[in-house]
Amino acid sequence: MKLLRRNAALLVAIVVFAARTAAADDIRVMTSGAFTAAYLELRPQFERGITDKIVTAATSMGVGADSIPNRIAHGEAVDVVIMADESLRQLIKDGFILGDSRVELARSGIGIAVRTGTPKPDISSVDALKRTLLQAKSIAYSASVSGRYFTTELVQRLGIADQVLPKSHQIDRERVGAVVARGEAEIGFQQISELLPEPGVAFVGPLPADVQRVTVFSAGVAARSTHAETARALIRFLAAPAAAGVVTKTGMEPFVAVVPVLSQAADYTVPFPPFHLAGNLYFVGSKGLANYLITTPQGHILINSDLAANVPMIRASVEKLGFKFSDIKILLISHAHFDHDAGSAALITATGAKYMVMDADVPVVESGGKEDFQYGTENLYPPVKVDRVLHDGDEVKLGGATLVAHLTPGHTKGCTTWTMRVDEAGKSYNVVIVGSPNVNPGYKLVNNARYPQIASDYEKMFRVLKSLPCDIFLGAHGSYFDMEDKYATSKGSAPGAFVDPTGYAAFVAERERAFRAELAKQQAGSARR
Repeated sequence: MKLLRRNAALLVAIVVFAARTAAADDIRVMTSGAFTAAYLELRPQFERGITDKIVTAATSMGVGADSIPNRIAHGEAVDVVIMADESLRQLIKDGFILGDSRVELARSGIGIAVRTGTPKPDISSVDALKRTLLQAKSIAYSASVSGRYFTTELVQRLGIADQVLPKSHQIDRERVGAVVARGEAEIGFQQISELLPEPGVAFVGPLPADVQRVTVFSAGVAARSTHAETARALIRFLAAPAAAGVVTKTGMEPFVAVVPVLSQAADYTVPFPPFHLAGNLYFVGSKGLANYLITTPQGHILINSDLAANVPMIRASVEKLGFKFSDIKILLISHAHFDHDAGSAALITATGAKYMVMDADVPVVESGGKEDFQYGTENLYPPVKVDRVLHDGDEVKLGGATLVAHLTPGHTKGCTTWTMRVDEAGKSYNVVIVGSPNVNPGYKLVNNARYPQIASDYEKMFRVLKSLPCDIFLGAHGSYFDMEDKYATSKGSAPGAFVDPTGYAAFVAERERAFRAELAKQQAGSARR
């Protein structure tokens, strides 16, 4: 992935304008290992907009003499600190970091790596992980948050502490991956973003969702910083949407609202029990993001990959239902927004699934979000090559299952509503999985240079939705169809309360009213100008 260019340079110019007059001595940054790869790639872009030189003072967050907390406590000069949010908050309490400067940058999961050329162990489930840890001859873990989780929680939870801890070793002064690459440990256990860039190791994968520990990494300005304004500018730069592509590439999930609605959706990564909807249709998503598994004797179809952090959760849900994640042969999406397709690269790598996307969304998917009419700047997530370009009315078939792709544009240019028929208990049902009828905050419905026909596309979308016969009402987010309430009401009976043609009609009507109200508002504002 290329470094951020024009947009990053423009962002630098904006956020550091007031910092250009800072003193010429060094800006000192202490960053823990998890965010180091992203920071080192982004730093030169920021430096081009200032007169100061940035020096990375430390890359350890552990407990040794060279750790960030100890170096700060002993009075070492520093301007910006990047580390696990919990530890940064402690430094704020201790008076070392300015409380109002704290900014959350990214989330990071934990993974496992082995030496390049050696067999990759199975960690696809909790039981498989347990067997792998028991069979390993030696294990290396870090002195930071991932290591503490491994030694004080994970192995105890798995009931294998007595067998595993004696053959496990804490690594203090270098990355775990370096030790594994030299053959001094069979397995490395660390933050994914610290394992990925290490030469000589092969990344096995993230921990299973049920035992994964996601850590938030944040940045703050040192209380004694002599370059506070430049330090704040650097943090704003690292947290900006233009930096998200680099952060994602290094194995972390950007914390910023790359798509604004993400900042309002803490439930996107909250697990939800997988369940049977009807026939060969299952829900395998999270509390806030909907994923659907269509099973067949020749393999399975999955709708939506969600965030990269959701992929292990999807896998766990599929396997909990008794199906193989590797049997997913086709990946579809509802639309090309970060919260529905950022995990596609990881999911396709894990399953080998063929990616099929509606024609108008293909440029967005293949550019990693860069070509999105609303949010596109640089790559927001890993670009993925589409295997089959879909058109309005196309059918996707596998093992006797048939899904129909309906172009319902507006929310994105290629927003897709999926329909299919399922049989349950001798009855046949029409299923509608709505792409999205929402007008996001900031959408221009009038005089939109990047999407001139957006209003007429929304009109088309509502015409299509109103024409579709619907028995089982579903959508890209569980909130569309009151998933939680219907799940509780159905109590395991399929399809239960999910048969809701009245609710579907009401949802479409309410969303159309909201669209027309926003369109009228924007048209009135345009007329006044």
